[in-house]
Amino acid sequence: FFSSYLFEASHTMGFLSHIMEAEYVFSPNVEPETLHTAITTAIRQLSSSGYAPAVPEQGFKRYDLQRVKTFKKAGVEAREDLCVMCTCTSKLMKFVDDMAFCIGVGPERQVVLRAWSNSRVGQGDLGKNKKNVRLVIDQVSKTLPPVDTTVYAS
Repeated sequence: FFSSYLFEASHTMGFLSHIMEAEYVFSPNVEPETLHTAITTAIRQLSSSGYAPAVPEQGFKRYDLQRVKTFKKAGVEAREDLCVMCTCTSKLMKFVDDMAFCIGVGPERQVVLRAWSNSRVGQGDLGKNKKNVRLVIDQVSKTLPPVDTTVYAS
């Protein structure tokens, strides 16, 4: 129904970055709780690919959790009760990436999803964090396509 377009600003380090930050804007018709359910369902569906729910205290030691939950778009009010934390573990080397999907509501009542993925160790991930977020968003987009996407440099 809504035409979806993608605007991406690449990280300053490109594929060597160990962080992926993005914000996805959804139509005002999308309820925050519906988006929350779609994200948790997508993570469950991807569990065979190494995705698993996480407790915030177990991860995000590399970055302040409040920074992870802070929206960059002006005027977005975060819904702390609608933040989903998960991890993704690589199959071969067992590297763990922390991920967070936080939902907020913008000034025009649009629903905004902040996605964050970061490697627990190292300085580069060869695009794995971007892939982590992309897999979850692709699952969600099957039923709730975003109307705008911005990927931020870190």
